[in-house]
Amino acid sequence: MPRRRGRATASGRRSNPSMRYGHISERLIAKAEVELGKYGYHWALASRGPARVRARPRSGVQRVAVPAEVKASYRRGDLKPGDLVEGTALLSPFVSIYKPRAYYPEYLLGQMKLEPARPGEGIPASPRIRPAVKLPPLPEGTGLAFLYPPGKGALERLAFPGDLREALTRDYEQVPLVLPPESEAWTGPCEFRARLQRLSASDALKLGGVAGPLYGTLEERGLTLFLSAEDDGCSVERLSTEGHAPFAGSLYLEARVTGERADAHLRDALAEELPAAVEKHFGGVEAAQRTQVMSRLLALVQPPVIVIQRAPHLLSLFMPCDLADDLPGCASDFEGFAKALFAGLRRNIEGHGHDLDVVIDFAYDCRRPFFAERRAMRTDLVDEVLRRRPYLVPVRDWLTGTLA
Repeated sequence: MPRRRGRATASGRRSNPSMRYGHISERLIAKAEVELGKYGYHWALASRGPARVRARPRSGVQRVAVPAEVKASYRRGDLKPGDLVEGTALLSPFVSIYKPRAYYPEYLLGQMKLEPARPGEGIPASPRIRPAVKLPPLPEGTGLAFLYPPGKGALERLAFPGDLREALTRDYEQVPLVLPPESEAWTGPCEFRARLQRLSASDALKLGGVAGPLYGTLEERGLTLFLSAEDDGCSVERLSTEGHAPFAGSLYLEARVTGERADAHLRDALAEELPAAVEKHFGGVEAAQRTQVMSRLLALVQPPVIVIQRAPHLLSLFMPCDLADDLPGCASDFEGFAKALFAGLRRNIEGHGHDLDVVIDFAYDCRRPFFAERRAMRTDLVDEVLRRRPYLVPVRDWLTGTLA
């Protein structure tokens, strides 16, 4: 059978239909819309001015033992927007709000025999350590960080509900904190004093697309609350990190493998190329774990990385690390490994006589050059979501560093 040819593009090159459309389905579009909406919610929190419910400040300061007490106190009526709150917490610009499509469901975790890291060996390659997202500051410098319980050691579960049931059955321990312009958001212990604010229903809808029952459920769980350290009398101060445990999270990227018949060889190519990429970049290969759920999901744990392939063409890469101390080195290692793996997959698939390309839709920090050069979050999939939900355009531009 002759090989199918694509139509000519404006540049005169022939486009491969499956490469051009990248396997986009209504399900993928809907999932990407949900995830961008989570970012939109946080964009609304960090937007200065219109997203705030300003209340007349009351006298006094309430101290909390853990940040989540803010939500409980608000539901009891002990705290209202405008009140000052102080306490000790772990501060970080990282939060686990994004759930990749090629992911490890809870039932898969029980099948994976994962040993904890031994002393001095760093963070284990465990899928229990959730994907981390680093939210950037706004152009005027206002930043967004998160307050966690003191001593928290890892992003172990999603910190934002995926649906109504999740919001009703879980309590989310982190509290967003808006920082003054030009303030640095670090990962480590802090002492804070900040003013309680609440995201209004109208601004949640206008800025983040959060509306109806979802907003009501978030409000009931205290998830429309946040703290602001912008006003006079507010502060965020570093505390000593001596004796502080690592704060683990997984750097990640989420991609689609495109190309005519490339997915037919992807699973075998992954098994062949993953050890080679790990050895090339990290200098050695440990014993790997392979877990397969029917024909839909393949999980490969090849320390220090994790690769999840969801049939036929979705691919996610994860690398757990210490977000407090090892981030620059981990980020460089993660990007070098991804580059080596993608090059190996391309050679492998082309060896079968087919084309392959890797489209990165999302990543933990899309402003990093590695992802920006590959147009992460500026793909055909995300463009289609934004065509349908234009209010999310500034959210994408905020995340990619292209906001005007």
